[in-house]
Amino acid sequence: MTMPVITGTRVVPVAGRESILLNPGGVHGPYFTWNLGLLTDASGGTGEGTAPGGEDTRRTPEDAAR
Repeated sequence: MTMPVITGTRVVPVAGRESILLNPGGVHGPYFTWNLGLLTDASGGTGEGTAPGGEDTRRTPEDAAR
């Protein structure tokens, strides 16, 4: 079995609004940021994933591709 070869990456930052939420870590504000990651391989397959937002998180896949 051969490993897939990643041929494309794309990170889409997403921002939204939700009600204030109380959780064990405290209360977070009414806005959130999230990153949607898309990877494409040489066979045309696409993988998707998400991670909490922020510019550093959004930029990491771009930095890794260099």
